[in-house]
Amino acid sequence: MTLKTQNQCLHDGTVNFVSWNVKGLNHELKRKKVCSHLTGLNAKIVFLQETHLLTKDQFRLQKDWTGQMFHSSFIKKTRGVGILIHRTVPFVASEVVSDPEGRYVMVMGNLYNSKMILINVYAPNVDDKEFMQNLFASIPSVNTHKIIMAGDFNCVLNPLLDRTPVTGGTTSNTAKIITQFLKDHNLSDPWRFLNPNSRTYSFYSPVHYSYSRIDYFFIDNNFLPTIKLCKYDTIVISDHAPLVLELKSISPSYS
Repeated sequence: MTLKTQNQCLHDGTVNFVSWNVKGLNHELKRKKVCSHLTGLNAKIVFLQETHLLTKDQFRLQKDWTGQMFHSSFIKKTRGVGILIHRTVPFVASEVVSDPEGRYVMVMGNLYNSKMILINVYAPNVDDKEFMQNLFASIPSVNTHKIIMAGDFNCVLNPLLDRTPVTGGTTSNTAKIITQFLKDHNLSDPWRFLNPNSRTYSFYSPVHYSYSRIDYFFIDNNFLPTIKLCKYDTIVISDHAPLVLELKSISPSYS
């Protein structure tokens, strides 16, 4: 990687975000594969779900390119979410909220002098609207900071477009809570914004023989004009596809 590529985000404010449910990172070989794939995606801010790392093992996420790391662990080798920020990204953290259940971590701070909240979520795989309500209620500075939220939300927002085979048009309680939160706080699903009628899936369930789109970015609407791309990569290493979001020229001018 050239110095120009490494420092691109410092020059023009372009940042590559990647969200990925990696389904366990305790094995050294798998960690190396995941890290190599993230490097290939030019990831600068990474949201990982299901790290399965205990608190004492969080250091295993620290790589030579990692400038900052924020992680939430569970008491068992399950769950676990982490946010990794590349050393070339000028993010200055001011507050961290870490879930003791290992389901979310939130980091408040400044990126290119823009006040921002980075939120990583691994939601329960049941229709648990109470979890989602409590999660949204715990977000600090929601009216003063722009939100970039990512994760495995374990639900489809549009049952007609986000799942196959289509089994019905019933929207889950969790999806209703998410949709209302997005509306109330001027947030959007950038992939659906770019692909209003398309079908792409991020997860295959061998139990239900179904594909679904349950991995999302949700971003402040002010960032919509800055989207360079938003795409699901190939399902490799894990049973979830990495989701890549590239935003250009992140700055307070979009406030």
